[in-house]
Amino acid sequence: MRAKRILLASAAAAAAAAALAVGAAFVPAVQTWAARRALSSHAPGATLGRLSVGLSRMSAEGLRLEWGGAVLEVPRVDAELGVFSALAGRGFLVRNMTAKGWTLDLTRPGAAAAPAQPGEGRGAGGARAAQAIGAVLAAF
Repeated sequence: MRAKRILLASAAAAAAAAALAVGAAFVPAVQTWAARRALSSHAPGATLGRLSVGLSRMSAEGLRLEWGGAVLEVPRVDAELGVFSALAGRGFLVRNMTAKGWTLDLTRPGAAAAPAQPGEGRGAGGARAAQAIGAVLAAF
């Protein structure tokens, strides 16, 4: 009887911890923290003000990406996503995306003459940006 109680209490504690973790994943402060962490590892110099991800939508504010001297600033971006296809490993399906007020600055020193790093071919900056965005979405 005592073993059953211990097993039941352990299962209840594990279920509560899992429910807490799933619930925390839907809190924008936790999502922003995870996204900033993923961005810093994949895109040095990238900043993010706020991120909010739901089951079929994403909203980011204050996104700034720098690579090769180019700077992309997006005050706000909203997207409708196919989250279930991403969870199934079939990639990210973006149904609709709206970004207003964004700026791409190519006038910074080194933007045009940024030396390619070894192993980088044409379009490597875009691949890195896609990898960073994928890492942000994969965190959820």
